[in-house]
Amino acid sequence: MGHYKSNVRDLEFNLFEVLAIDRVLDSGAFGDLDAPTVRAMLGEAARLAEGPLAESFADADRNPPTFDAAAHAVSLPASFIRSTRAWQQAGWHKVGLKEEVGGTAAPSVVKWSIWELILGAQPAAFVYTSGPQNAEILHILGNATQRRWAEIAAAREWSGTMVLTEADAGSDVGACRTTAMRQADGSWRLEGVKRFITGGDSDISENILHLVLARPEGAGPGTKGLSLFVVPKFHFDPGTGELGARNGVFATGLERKMGLEASATCELTFEGTTAIQAQDFFFRKIGRDRGAAFAHVTDQIAKFLAGSVGGGRLERERALLATALEDVEAMVATLTGFRSAAQQEPAELYRIRLVSVRFLLAVGDLLIGWLLLRQAGVALTAIDTSGSTPFYEGKVAAASFFAKNVLPQLGTVRTIITDVDLGPMDLDEAAF
Repeated sequence: MGHYKSNVRDLEFNLFEVLAIDRVLDSGAFGDLDAPTVRAMLGEAARLAEGPLAESFADADRNPPTFDAAAHAVSLPASFIRSTRAWQQAGWHKVGLKEEVGGTAAPSVVKWSIWELILGAQPAAFVYTSGPQNAEILHILGNATQRRWAEIAAAREWSGTMVLTEADAGSDVGACRTTAMRQADGSWRLEGVKRFITGGDSDISENILHLVLARPEGAGPGTKGLSLFVVPKFHFDPGTGELGARNGVFATGLERKMGLEASATCELTFEGTTAIQAQDFFFRKIGRDRGAAFAHVTDQIAKFLAGSVGGGRLERERALLATALEDVEAMVATLTGFRSAAQQEPAELYRIRLVSVRFLLAVGDLLIGWLLLRQAGVALTAIDTSGSTPFYEGKVAAASFFAKNVLPQLGTVRTIITDVDLGPMDLDEAAF
């Protein structure tokens, strides 16, 4: 038995009691897939995750992948390969994908419920079983020829990567310098170096299908000038998938890390941080549509509060959630004000950067508080209907604890954001 213990009961609670997906399944939208089948799938996947998949976790961390610089090759621990292939052979990595890439029709929440098990038991294995996911992307976006490539890649279990980051183009993807030059036969030759590529090379599959961001010669600057290129580790017959000569993409380094050792993070040559995510969240996720998507989410919370879920038994907790919602909406208004003021005084943008992480975490706390109270409402209904159980009582207690101990902190964050000053930005660099 490995280190991992799943919580299938909680997955079933969210799928069938909170989200009520059995109503969708009963409609026939996913063919013959029904609630008993989904429950059986969760049970089987959990047993595999807790056993063969998890058992190599410690060994793979203590005996990480090795890099042969002369051969430009990464070798994975044998125990890890056995665990990963056990998951592949069971087919759980293709649940919810398109039929054309070997997938089985299922709601996304079922797909991710099963994938949660591999991410808990052996997260690095998820990296090496994501090839069909990449193939599905290519199948959706590609032309007829490329769709055939995707079908071959998925059928032969080729690994897949997303190759974006460069030494000077991490958070700023638009700064990408890798170039693509069109060849006489219609193909492209890429030149550049990519860094921190997850699963950039390994010996777990016969081939790897890299999806690479590069800038075609003559294309404009920034993200709009980039294109996505399909770069296989080995050339292959487009009809049969049989491998040919080695392509001009090579692993030239294996990054040293503090964890998740079995995931080979590579530097590839072709012949981020919380603060980054926080700023992306405000400037792009919220700002790109003037807050429409964010307002949709907050409207859902407001509708929940307007209902009668939980009745008087969650009255205090609901009041705390309502206050937290007001706090977060006020934060958005304040940050939007800073952004508007920056049109006249660019330094005002620094105010957003100084508090963006606090804002990101505050929104996360608001959403967690809301979802926990939704679960508590479902649990209380079940208690009223069928009687109390430790599981349901735990759902109510967890929601109440979070509402009383975490949500009130958002008021303090609101004050910090409102009163943020630019003092740190005025300091001389030598002060740091």
